[in-house]
Amino acid sequence: MAPMLRIVCLFVLLAIANGSAQSRPAPDWPVIEAETLKHFQALLRFDTSDSPGREREVVDYLTQVLTAEGIEVQEYSNEAHRPNLVARLKGSGARRPLLLMAHTDTVNVDPKKWTFPPFSATLDGDYVYGRGAVDDEDNVTASLMAMLLLKRLNVPLDRDVIFLAESGEEGSTHVGVKFMADEHWDAINAEYCFAEGGNVMREGGRATYASVQTLEKILFGIELAATGPAGHSSIPLENNAVARLAKAVAAVSAWQPEIRLNETTSAFSRDWRTSRSRRPPPDIGPSPIQPGSRTQTPIFGASNLGSPRCCAPPFRRIWCPADIALT
Repeated sequence: MAPMLRIVCLFVLLAIANGSAQSRPAPDWPVIEAETLKHFQALLRFDTSDSPGREREVVDYLTQVLTAEGIEVQEYSNEAHRPNLVARLKGSGARRPLLLMAHTDTVNVDPKKWTFPPFSATLDGDYVYGRGAVDDEDNVTASLMAMLLLKRLNVPLDRDVIFLAESGEEGSTHVGVKFMADEHWDAINAEYCFAEGGNVMREGGRATYASVQTLEKILFGIELAATGPAGHSSIPLENNAVARLAKAVAAVSAWQPEIRLNETTSAFSRDWRTSRSRRPPPDIGPSPIQPGSRTQTPIFGASNLGSPRCCAPPFRRIWCPADIALT
């Protein structure tokens, strides 16, 4: 819970610092932390696995919480049971809006693999367990709390603050962000967007490194298929199609293409090597990206890798299941 609460605290404190100096009540952070946990667990208990989605229940919950605080919301739907929610706090208009964006759906889940039920939002020690706890109900909750606190504290804003709770991020963008960008751009048009990209690394509770995402890797799906002679399994076939396909899958998994840097990764690698003020994360080493190398560093997005997947229901093409069987 602590990282998510720190996001809320940082956003609200920055807004307060940039507002007028007029006195306002100080936030009661222990109370806010308890409220944050309550909303976080409530959101995790909705099964919004994509597919089929079912984001309607989350949007109804967010609408109830926001409107109770006097924050107006709008719904935009390409499919009625998969709505997007947009809430807006008005500023002076001196600057273009800031967009807080988070998605309400999750990837599918196999409950048998979980110690706690995936939609129980079980609090065990310092951890909350649930599908979507780090992708992306944490950001939904952080954005919700930021909106609530800005409203309650009556923070003067020099720009509108928009909260977009989007549906369909896990492979169904035609109902979510693509639909919003294509059909309702004016509702989310902003100068900056805070979303789930980038990361912050901490040691001993202290932030040691922060990254800003500028680009997104794009999926390029290829279907592997094999053909061979048909025959009875009691007689091994030299060109067994199953065996040939297995070899192809193994080859894709072992593929290590040469790293090719783009503008972002080139600048990152150059800056990382020349700056003495930064320490690399402990699991990366002193030089995370080597142009021309075949040593992959997926955490920095410099790699192009083959990732075999099984697209059998209920799992989507972006997800690799824990188990696969061949008979």
